Amino acid sequence: MKATALQGQKTQAQTTLRTLQSRALTTDNSLTLSNQVRDSEARFLEKTRLLATLRASLLQDDQKRRENAQQLQAIEAQKTVCARWDRLRQLIGSADGKTFRTAAQKITFRLLLDYANEAMNTMTNRYWLHASGQGGLSIDVIDNDMGGQMRTAKNLSGGESFLVSLALALGLSRMGSRHLRVDTLFLDEGFGTLDDATLNQALYALENLQAASGKLIGIISHVNSIKERIATHITVSQRAGSGVSTLSGPGVTRLPS
Repeated sequence: MKATALQGQKTQAQTTLRTLQSRALTTDNSLTLSNQVRDSEARFLEKTRLLATLRASLLQDDQKRRENAQQLQAIEAQKTVCARWDRLRQLIGSADGKTFRTAAQKITFRLLLDYANEAMNTMTNRYWLHASGQGGLSIDVIDNDMGGQMRTAKNLSGGESFLVSLALALGLSRMGSRHLRVDTLFLDEGFGTLDDATLNQALYALENLQAASGKLIGIISHVNSIKERIATHITVSQRAGSGVSTLSGPGVTRLPS
């Protein structure tokens, strides 16, 4: 029985061998196959190294893309800054500085008109000063009693011109006091062209200015109502036939000859 079993296994093995040999997977001998295995292993190692190199390149590319995205964001932010400066250059930039000077003058002039209108409002609400002209540095007057009609300075009466000049002087005084102390304000004539109501309004504005700021305000005038309104006088008297005038009043002293 045992011999028979072994014989059967041998027969089966021989059959399997003949089957595999009939397939003829290769006709190369073992040496040739060994060389092919070594070549395949070398190519596999080369491909593995190439794969590692490509993966490293991909990682570097991802890093570069992130850096580029950050740079693009920085560029866009800088474009916004540059656009702001370019807009400023268009508004006030010029080689000789004229554009900037004109812009600064317009801003200062409008500030002056704001202060002048505040002063004007203490005297009368009829007039409102408005910047006009091609450069915006001229003055027109809005007359509220004439339905808001715009009037040029040339169309103002003597009394109206005086009110505008007084308002501008008061506004300029207020502007100057921001950076330069202005303690004295002199007004020469002009009051004689005002009617009684407007004169009272002008004097009221000056009194308010003096009370609020402590400024010394001097008025040169021949109008009797002003003399009566102001307690402190300095009188200028002409010596008959001599062409010489003398001063008299508080604080006036004769200088040694």
